[in-house]
Amino acid sequence: MKEYVTSSLETHLFFVRIMKEHALFLQAGFPAGETAYRSRADRYREEFEKTLWQTVRLADGMADRMGWQIRRLNQRVLQLLNGLIMFKKQILRDVTSCRLYTANYPLLIEHIIREAELYRKIITMLEEGKCSSQENIAETERFWNRIMMEHALFIRGLLDPTEDELIETADTFAGDYSRLLEEARQQDRRAMNALTRKTLETTERYRDFKAAGTKGITGCNIRSVILPLLADHVLREANHYLRILKQERV
Repeated sequence: MKEYVTSSLETHLFFVRIMKEHALFLQAGFPAGETAYRSRADRYREEFEKTLWQTVRLADGMADRMGWQIRRLNQRVLQLLNGLIMFKKQILRDVTSCRLYTANYPLLIEHIIREAELYRKIITMLEEGKCSSQENIAETERFWNRIMMEHALFIRGLLDPTEDELIETADTFAGDYSRLLEEARQQDRRAMNALTRKTLETTERYRDFKAAGTKGITGCNIRSVILPLLADHVLREANHYLRILKQERV
């Protein structure tokens, strides 16, 4: 029960904020006239904001006999995620069929669908009493390497065309993670330790690049159309991935 409570809270403390920000990014990308889409995105932002505060309160008062509260929280989050994932998929369908305009790339919408589906999968596994395995570790690395690669593609596409050096660096990182994904497809589990080590080194460099970029964007020293919150968002995800990689090596 203690592991169930701790794992649930740790997952929510990271992912609830991510989901809240996904809703905000969706809302910010719609034209002012798309009031229905904007309102729906804002409702999800508010619901995940409330859920974040609930999670923080539960984490502050963590006790052995709070399993029923965590189960209720998990069920509430699963309900929210089901709705948010359906909403994101509707947006993607409408954008790719030219029925809706958004400033967000279709790939970014696919990207945040994948993250929401991962969150739902983790909570579902916790509710079913399942734990991670070696196969899940390999799958986790493939998932996050793809996420990191897509971050680099987004960064490259959102930087001002005059930021040649930063665009080139982002493009290099996209290539690095693309190669890591290809290596993972070709190797068996016995070779995963070496690949994890290589992934960790790449992600540490990438985290530093994102940290410098976040500082440059918030300090108005980098030309881009990147929201400061988005810069911080992708930095947090890199730090989250580093934590996972370091835990795997223990």
